[in-house]
Amino acid sequence: MSESDKETVPVSIGKKGITIRSTIDLLIAQTAIENNLYLLHDDKDFSLIAQVDERLKEY
Repeated sequence: MSESDKETVPVSIGKKGITIRSTIDLLIAQTAIENNLYLLHDDKDFSLIAQVDERLKEY
C-alpha cells in the first residue's frame, strides 16, 4: 500500500490547496473510498474531490 493510499480525503485535497466546506461531503467521500464504492452524486464538491483523489470512483 502506497503512502497516498493511506491518506484521508482531507489530507489529499489539502495538499492540492482545495477546500471543501462540507464536513459531511468529506466523510461520505472517505467512506466510499474505504469501502471501494461508486459515488452517485450531483454535487460539485465530490467532483472536486474526485479530480484530486483518484481513489474516489464517481458514477
